[in-house]
Amino acid sequence: MDLIDAAGLRLAVTDEGAGAPILLLHPFPLDGSVLDPVVDFLARDRRVLRVDYPGFGQSPPPAGPVPLEAYARALREVLAKKKFGLSIGSYTLIELSRQAPLFFDRLVLVSSRATAASPESRADREAMAKRAEAEGVGWIAEIWAPLLLRPDAELAARRLLEKIICRATPQGVAAAARALADRGDQSAAAKGITAKTLVIHGGEDRITPLAEAELLAQLVPRSELEVIPGAGHVPHLDEPDRFHRAVQSFLRD
Repeated sequence: MDLIDAAGLRLAVTDEGAGAPILLLHPFPLDGSVLDPVVDFLARDRRVLRVDYPGFGQSPPPAGPVPLEAYARALREVLAKKKFGLSIGSYTLIELSRQAPLFFDRLVLVSSRATAASPESRADREAMAKRAEAEGVGWIAEIWAPLLLRPDAELAARRLLEKIICRATPQGVAAAARALADRGDQSAAAKGITAKTLVIHGGEDRITPLAEAELLAQLVPRSELEVIPGAGHVPHLDEPDRFHRAVQSFLRD
């Protein structure tokens, strides 16, 4: 694991395997360790770069607010230093593709959307940020861990996500929550994506409606939508075999 200074942030980065490069970005409010199963199968024949966002996992917390554009700028610097060119991720990758349209060859957008946060969602994110700053993150684990998985997920999977969430810092959660709340409509950026794109969505996602993934797939010019039945917001945990097959088929195509 390396700590890399980029765009005023310090990011924990792991670099594993060899071959065609892939960047992995974790979902909110988890950290890169939740992607361990994905790394295990991708690193067999590829080089896998994994990044913890500021205040999550092994990345130190940010000193203040971090807008989505700043996360993307920091990743551009990391990728330039590491010479990477293919990614799996979400909102930050859409913004990064807007900043550097020809940077990526392929994208995999998981449990994502292009529309802006609603007023209700913005208010909820700001309330989360303030409560995290005041009370810590334990309460977030209790609420979010079950929602990230399908309704009938095993207790062990929920406990794993609770443990990961509890490692986050209040500053990291607050900064990320506010960045998600303040992100604008990314529809124009999605239309401008030139990379071949796979949009993956869980059929039982309780955080991002399937209609949002369908719209995203319609917006991105060279995209296809893969809906994984029986999976929630983190489909690689709920249905790992189907998730891995979908990604491997896309990467080989």
